[in-house]
Amino acid sequence: MPLAEGNVWTYDAYDQDGHGPTIAGIQVTRGTGGEFTVASLFARDSRETYQLRPEGIYLPDSGGWLLREPVTVGARWPSRNGREAQVVDTDVRITTPRGTFEACVQVNEDGGEMEIHVETVYCTDVGVVATRSSMTSNMTGLTVTQRAELREYVVGGSEEESEE
Repeated sequence: MPLAEGNVWTYDAYDQDGHGPTIAGIQVTRGTGGEFTVASLFARDSRETYQLRPEGIYLPDSGGWLLREPVTVGARWPSRNGREAQVVDTDVRITTPRGTFEACVQVNEDGGEMEIHVETVYCTDVGVVATRSSMTSNMTGLTVTQRAELREYVVGGSEEESEE
């Protein structure tokens, strides 16, 4: 995942009924010495610290990892909010509103206090291109699902071309 101050990703987000898209986005707002602050473009006080370490991208606020070496099918690591992440595919081809991307990695996260299932697709030199999360209520049994697909991104100070 390319981390540099000023990098921005925007996504089309949809709810479980397919309503949308609404726009979601994140931006790297500060970066020093291998530590980066990533903030939502639209939600106040929504910030998370990412640390680049030799073994991957660490999340010191939650004590978990966003991505961790080795990125091979079956690799597991502790993720945020008590979830466990696992690499499930390293050759994903995916089409989003931004274009088609190949040779991407899918990481699934499960567990934690809220028993959320998260599927995230990362592409080299791009970052997160798609995510899907679902949670089933213990009280009602209803499952709520949200998904987001990459609409646009700017890394390294200039707009990147999609791999079409």
